Amino acid sequence: MGSGLDSTELTFYRGAAGFIAFLGPAMRSRSLLVQKIAWPLWLRTIASSVSILCYYWTLQATDIGIASSLLNLAPVFVMFLAAVFLSEKITPAEMIAVVVAVVSVTSLGSGIPGIVWIVGLCGSVTGATSFTALRASAQRFAASVVVWMLSVFLVITALLLKHGHLQTPRSTQVPVIAAVCIFGVISQFFQTKTYSFLPAAIASAFGLTSVVWSFCFDVVLFNKPLGTVQAASYFSFILAVGVLVYIRGAQRVPA
Repeated sequence: MGSGLDSTELTFYRGAAGFIAFLGPAMRSRSLLVQKIAWPLWLRTIASSVSILCYYWTLQATDIGIASSLLNLAPVFVMFLAAVFLSEKITPAEMIAVVVAVVSVTSLGSGIPGIVWIVGLCGSVTGATSFTALRASAQRFAASVVVWMLSVFLVITALLLKHGHLQTPRSTQVPVIAAVCIFGVISQFFQTKTYSFLPAAIASAFGLTSVVWSFCFDVVLFNKPLGTVQAASYFSFILAVGVLVYIRGAQRVPA
């Protein structure tokens, strides 16, 4: 993935696309961005920028499915953050689901360098922080404004971490950049809309479908062989986090 583009360049282009796409709505709400009520938006923006950068880095260091699975441990950490900051209890069933999810992802990433696991885990923790803050942000600000703020920080983060100048994209890299920009901005917008209606633990479950799609891309598009153990790890991961989100949703939503 990336066709020779490093993670900071992909982050920069995605941020630039969102900045341009939602500049108008953001300018109309600019006075609200510096008020005290905007602190969840700032927290969400910074945490999400770090999470996306970690994801792009792991995406270039390992398979799509493994990178996505590491990132999608975020719903697990959302539960712990809710317990710490919102005084929500964690049931034994939830703890079992957490253990199964972590073991499943560890099985998927067996044999990969330790630094890949560490960066991927950092991405999931910061992603969980972002998801927790996104719920409050999406209820106070329009989705376009939330995505624009993230885009600004993506550009800043990429430029701060970039070693040297941005390279002029080659013709073979243009389709990759276009796909990252278009689908990245669209998915971020609809994700934000989802968080305006649903609790963080429930809304974050929709992101788990990326694990399934990433698995399909690995096998179908890149002809990656799939062993029995890895297939079982994918299944147990999705099942465990699905059960976790279902339990958490049952606690929040009346029958």
